[in-house]
Amino acid sequence: MIEIVNADELDLDIDSIDQLCEILLPAFRKANIGESCNAFEFRHLWETLLTQDPPAALFILRENQEILGVLGGITYEDPLTGIKYAAEVVWRVAPKAGGQGWGMKLLQAFEWWARDQNCKRIVLHGSAAEVCNLGNKIRPLGYRDYQVEFMKEI
Repeated sequence: MIEIVNADELDLDIDSIDQLCEILLPAFRKANIGESCNAFEFRHLWETLLTQDPPAALFILRENQEILGVLGGITYEDPLTGIKYAAEVVWRVAPKAGGQGWGMKLLQAFEWWARDQNCKRIVLHGSAAEVCNLGNKIRPLGYRDYQVEFMKEI
């Protein structure tokens, strides 16, 4: 049975970020959803998500103990408007679980969490290709194109 669980509910010792990374990084690489991430970046991502204050969200899609996807995010307040946001930081579904609506179910869990955190807006990030593919699925849910970002490696 495939399920979505909040990291707080996992039967792992999530107090140990190193242990979590040891378990998740090989699973991500095996599932082809974290192949470009080196161990340091991966640990930093989970450390940030799990030690964030205020708390971050981390939803894991799994079948038995096999990790099939994840959506993690943080909250922040816009210093100019005071509006509280929930921002997706990582959102991946393994190819073997793709096309079955699991990505949208992860998003739904994240939306519920964001409402519980009293957020007023949700921000999703992605590459141009990801956004083009995702746009047709999330626009009917009330999401809209908001801004374009440019990035340069330095």
